[in-house]
Amino acid sequence: MGARFVVQTGLIQEADKSIADALLLAERLNQPHSLAHALLGVTTVCLISHDYEALGLHAQRMLEVAEKYNFPPHRAHALIMSGF
Repeated sequence: MGARFVVQTGLIQEADKSIADALLLAERLNQPHSLAHALLGVTTVCLISHDYEALGLHAQRMLEVAEKYNFPPHRAHALIMSGF
């Protein structure tokens, strides 16, 4: 995901747009793996940018998707990210 690179360069607004686009596409595709992957990227961007409120919300959503569709790696990531 390009948002991870963008946020590391300090361009937070551009990263926010990129993650919003990723989530929108994943939702439109209606594919659980695409949504879980997008949420993985989103939570990483939120962590790097120190947006802990959004991190908690997205981590909770990823946990719900991971538990519903039995995605153990995404579940683990969501649990770790929920700790921030």
